[in-house]
Amino acid sequence: MYFLRMSGNRHPLFFPFIFPFSPFTDKIELVTSFPFPKVTLLFTFAKTKNYNNMNEYMNNIDEGKKREHNRLKRSFLPGILLILAGVFLFADKYNLFSVDISYIVFSWPMLLVVIGLLSFSGKGISRTGLLLVTIGGFFLIPRIFNLSLEFDKMFWPLLLISIGIILIFSQNKKRKHKLPFTKDYVKTNDDDTFEINAILGGGERIVTTQQLKGGAITCIMGGAEISLINCTLSTGKNIITIEAIMGGATLIIPSDWTVVSNVNAILGGIGDKRTRLGIVPSNLPEKTLYLEGTAIIGGIEIKSY
Repeated sequence: MYFLRMSGNRHPLFFPFIFPFSPFTDKIELVTSFPFPKVTLLFTFAKTKNYNNMNEYMNNIDEGKKREHNRLKRSFLPGILLILAGVFLFADKYNLFSVDISYIVFSWPMLLVVIGLLSFSGKGISRTGLLLVTIGGFFLIPRIFNLSLEFDKMFWPLLLISIGIILIFSQNKKRKHKLPFTKDYVKTNDDDTFEINAILGGGERIVTTQQLKGGAITCIMGGAEISLINCTLSTGKNIITIEAIMGGATLIIPSDWTVVSNVNAILGGIGDKRTRLGIVPSNLPEKTLYLEGTAIIGGIEIKSY
């Protein structure tokens, strides 16, 4: 399919122009005249992606619908939270509550809770979001019940206990789903998945498997650099889940891979440094890597050599 841009005396007009041949060919029939009197025509042809068959074309449409559905899911919870914040702010300004609600609602512990809830949007419960909700909820308790400041002294012990519990349950969950994230990938390349935890620290990992199916990266107040430069992706959808909170992860991948990011960035971001080098990734499905997860006050960097 091609698109025709028609500029007249008043406003430019864009409309799809269907030529009398299959949209799956690269041949373009020469257009010489159109029966539009007193109109200056400017033809601009923008070619859409070519498809090998109708199944590929329909699969592309289905993928677009799924992306739109996921986008709506991700925007639902933030919208609800914004509405609630507006309602509380309105009520506080007009003193509709008998207590100082702003001391609870508009506080940094509540901010952590909100960020944690936002990380659940469209992706389900994540370790990073659960940790933020736990920390924020811990500091909200003395504000809600007017407890003494001695309560805050238990923060660091309980934080360490919470991190340990989260790590234990996350390992059990992965074993239940038969994802063997157990080996050190600096020394072996037998398995097709990997897991890296950088908590209050950092390091480098080299993954060399020739059938990479995915992985999991957790960076909490730490950083990790993962080299996939010698990897080959397996068939199917290969997903790497990244949870970065006040930390960051760097992925070094082959230059011809395409990266599709579905990472939720909250006061953080994800950057593809390959675009600055003029690298053009491949559009082949077998060279597509999907990223999911959350970056909260942290970042994810993609590089190639």
